[in-house]
Amino acid sequence: MRILFIVRTLGYGGASKQLALLANALSNFGHEVSIYVYCAKDIEQVLNSTVSVSFADNVPQNKIVEYLRSVACIRREIKRIQPNVVVSWRCNAGCLTKIASLGLRVKTIFSERTDPFTETSFFLKISSFVCGFSDGGVFQLESVRKYYGRLYHKSVVIPNPIEYAGELNEIIPYEKRPLRIAFVGRTVISQKRQDVAIEAFEFFLKKHPDFELHIYGDGCDQNKVKEMTSRKGLIDKVVFHGSVKNITEKICNSKVLLLTSDYEGIPNVILEAFVAGVPVVSTNCSPGGAKFLIGNDECGRLAPVQNPLVLSQKMTEIVENVELAKKCIFNGRCRLHDFLPENIYKNWENYLKTIM
Repeated sequence: MRILFIVRTLGYGGASKQLALLANALSNFGHEVSIYVYCAKDIEQVLNSTVSVSFADNVPQNKIVEYLRSVACIRREIKRIQPNVVVSWRCNAGCLTKIASLGLRVKTIFSERTDPFTETSFFLKISSFVCGFSDGGVFQLESVRKYYGRLYHKSVVIPNPIEYAGELNEIIPYEKRPLRIAFVGRTVISQKRQDVAIEAFEFFLKKHPDFELHIYGDGCDQNKVKEMTSRKGLIDKVVFHGSVKNITEKICNSKVLLLTSDYEGIPNVILEAFVAGVPVVSTNCSPGGAKFLIGNDECGRLAPVQNPLVLSQKMTEIVENVELAKKCIFNGRCRLHDFLPENIYKNWENYLKTIM
């Protein structure tokens, strides 16, 4: 197959990482894979040398220009590549790709990678409607598949795979780990809610004053989070590591992985915590990806969104009960079998062949 992915940007973040991993896997299967990035001039993901990447000539400076000009650019790229199937990554790309492909003999697949239930933008509402006219869809959760009702009977649910090489590392004994809470995510407060994480940790410290919070990730709100930490007098208790690679190796000696997002798809960091052998405390974020992974307290604990007090109580529940922590670690490791990369990528390949 000749496969073309259309994506707005391919930067730092879970959705971009998953596209890169999928593109590499399909390329390894022997398919001709290309990626067109229509709103950036560079990428921050590692791609196989066999995966071709191209960019827009000029990066649009506002949404109006982006929507008007990108359609023509995507259409030109489809004509140049002449793919058998075009896979658009997220809602904006899905809308532009569907419009750009009108009249061309190519199948279009739309893949939503985030939470459509939280979108309020007029442009995104229109975009999600247009995406429904694609030839097929791939979604991470059944609830998101139902949201795009027009596509329901032409679509499938394929979750993210977990990325790890070879055998799982031996788990560091829980009792021997330093008094550390880990937080991983782009520093975008509007979604990841690092402000809630700081407040939850502040509550948690009242009973466990010797703990530290280690934050991995970078983004546009990094200074705001640091200022909040300083304002609360936690500068000696919160460690900022910035963007790092091999996150499972960084968090494997943590007592808890904390996730405070208002919304996510399937949170990659929870799967990474399962690999690392770390219990998870997460918000029950929309549209249900965290609950899908954690289950009914099998692999960690869930708390309502924007509720730092309950999050701190859930962290306390785990760190004060070693047997509970070990049970969460064991169940998380077992859960990984549902997300083996070879199975996930084969499901993608089979679905693309079916659409063709």
